[in-house]
Order: sequence, then C-alpha cells, then structure tokens
Amino acid sequence: MNVDNESGNSIKASPTKEFFISMLTRDISTDRAILDLIDNSIDAATQSGKVNATINLTINSNTFSISDDAGGLDLEIAKEYAFRFGRSSKNPLTPNSVGQFGVGMKRTLFKIGQEFIVESMKGGIAYQVHVDVDQWLADENNWDFQYSLLKTPTVKEGETRITITRIRDESKDLLGDSTFINTLSQEVSAAYFKKLHGGLKIVINGAQIKSDELTIKISEQLSCIKKQLDLDGVKVTIYCGVSDREWNDGGWYVVCNDRLVAQADQSTTTGWGVSTIPKYHADFAYFRGLVEFSSEDSSKLPWTTTKTGVDEDQKIYKAALYHMSVAMKPVLTFLRELAQETTAFNEGTLKEMPLAASLTSAKSVRILESATMDVFMRPEKLIPADEAKVAHIQYRVPLERYELARAALSANTMKEVGEQTFDYFYTYECKDE
Repeated sequence: MNVDNESGNSIKASPTKEFFISMLTRDISTDRAILDLIDNSIDAATQSGKVNATINLTINSNTFSISDDAGGLDLEIAKEYAFRFGRSSKNPLTPNSVGQFGVGMKRTLFKIGQEFIVESMKGGIAYQVHVDVDQWLADENNWDFQYSLLKTPTVKEGETRITITRIRDESKDLLGDSTFINTLSQEVSAAYFKKLHGGLKIVINGAQIKSDELTIKISEQLSCIKKQLDLDGVKVTIYCGVSDREWNDGGWYVVCNDRLVAQADQSTTTGWGVSTIPKYHADFAYFRGLVEFSSEDSSKLPWTTTKTGVDEDQKIYKAALYHMSVAMKPVLTFLRELAQETTAFNEGTLKEMPLAASLTSAKSVRILESATMDVFMRPEKLIPADEAKVAHIQYRVPLERYELARAALSANTMKEVGEQTFDYFYTYECKDE
C-alpha cells in the first residue's frame, strides 16, 4: 500500500467561527446567559474578598450593560484566560467559583449582541476590549480580540463594565419585554439567595433584587435534620424538615458554591419515587430539603454546564443522594402520619392532633440557621380510639369470581364485597359461638 504523507496534503478540520458561535449559544436561554455574567461578577467578588459588592444591570430593547465593583479584571488574566473559549488547565484557580466552565461571558455576549465593549481597572491599569462581531467573523484565521489601555478611564479601580452596543434583532423584543425582566428578576432572586442575604447587592433597571427566605419549622417538639459530610474534598451539608404547606415550594433545593441550581425539585433526580421513597404528592407539600455542595475546585460539583440542573451521573452527587434519601424517610413518615391524624380527627376517632399542633406552634426560621442534628425530632402520634379493635383483612380472588360475588351482593366496591362476604360468613359460622 502506497501512502503519500506530504505536508501539503492536509485536509482542514478546524471549526468555523459561525459554527462555533452557533453551538455555543444555541442550548442556553437568554435569561440563563445573563446569569452567567452575574456569576463572573460574583467570582470576582469572591476572589477579592468583597462580600458587599454591587452588580448593576441595565436591560432594554436598545441597551444591555452590566457593571460591578467586585474587584476588577486583571489585564494579564484578560489577555491569557478570561476571553478564551473554554477553560484552560493552566487557568489560575478561583477557589469556590461559580463560573467554572470558561464560556459564560463569551456565550452571553454573542447570544445578545453584535458589538460589545468590556472595560475594567485593576491595580491601576485600565483597559478596554472592543469587539465588532461581524468584523471578527470576517477574519476566519484570527480568533484573538484586541485591547487598548485607557488614559482617561471610564471605570474606577476595582470596577468592570460590559456594554453591548448593538443588540441582535432576535433579542430586542425579549430584552424590552417587562414580563421577561420580571422573570429574570425572580430567577436572580432564587439563584443567589445565599449571596443576597450575605451582603451582595444586585440591581436590575434601578430595582434592587430581594430574596425570599427558605424557611423551616422549629420548636421544642419539632426539629430539622442537618448533616455535614466530606465527599472527596467536597463539603456537603444536608438540611431536611417541614415548612408551610405549599405545593410548588415543597421538594429539594440544590446549591453548588452558593449558587442555586435546582429549586423545589420533586423528581427522581432528588430521590422522589426511587426505591423506598414515595413519589411527591399533596401530603408532602410541607417537605423542605436543602443540599449544599461546596468546594474550592468547582469541577467537582454536580451541576450542568448551564447551571440549570444537577448532573445525576456525577459520583459525588450519587453518594450525597443516598444520604438525602436517609434524611427524607423520617420526615415523610411524619407527614404521612400527619395526614392520617387529620383523617382520624375528622372522622371523630381522635380528639387531639399532636402532630398538627407541633406544626402550628413551631416558629419559621431560615433553614441555613438551623442547628446541627442527625435525627428528626417530632411528637409521637396518637392511635385512634378504635384502631386497636379493628383488623384489616386483605386477600386476592380471581376477577371473574369477584364480579359474580359483587353482582350477587349488589355491591359497588371491593370494600363492600369484602365486608358483606365477611358478615355473611360470621353470621352463619361464628354468631352462635
């Protein structure tokens, strides 16, 4: 076999810029892309140790900008790493970061605009990166961006500002829609609830974002499970208990490095309907669970690249899921017995409701402030007055025989068939004994 390996016989296999941008932006929604930019600002604040940083966003059909005073983006980091497509193994580690994957800023800028300016000042050096996307696409072989030093800075020391000066046509209507802004504000409120309560300030179109509390019921009779584990260098904290009955708020909340990635999850992803854990239903709307994953190495955390869910196949998450299921069981038992107690009380076989009373008298506190406790403390249930005198009988018969018996008895349900056949047997075989 003759093979010619001359260097001039190469076949190009490198991606085009258009294809790369299309693949980079196609699988993320605009609101989630904007959250990626907020993640970058939070990472800068984490790196500089500034807990009370301010992130300010201006969003409308003609303008998109985000600015922060989180510490600034060092020029050398910008030149070597920040604008690369993807995270290099040589990137300096930002401990406990949320911008892990190295695509957030670029993905958002290309998703929303055709021209953008990034300005920052750190260590007394102010610079600007100005990119016209159409011009950048025209030079297929050059993937680099250009920067220029600013003699008269428009940003102060420690500040960064990103401005998209030409909004894409497909983004204009969305960014100018008040419903989109409201939804984005709600997502920001949920995603950064820990940071917002810790001093971070996020402002969207002049309105400061507030965060709802994730609460748990605590009293002398009722507690919250709180367990702390170390799984391969990842600190895992599991909280599990009960709160106010709200169908949409019940379930598990998953946090990675202070970033909420799953909210009120009621699926098999967090253990519902798996093995001995029942599926989520109305009786469990009181349930609240929070699992936090924290690591200096964010690549160990069980989140997806868009940070919109949990990577179920990640080994640390699989290990944590076992402990989550163990914590769930006593809480779900309590809630099942609470439902049974309510039924018995309504039927008149119980005169007191100690489980319901423990919920009513309990105080709602921030789940993050609950004390460490390995067990779920709760009141004992009461047994209905006639429960000890009642036997529950269950058996199976061929369907055709059941139908014949049901018709002969003029019964409507299996329960009626069972009760009438037992009464018949008892009357003729046991009554005279």
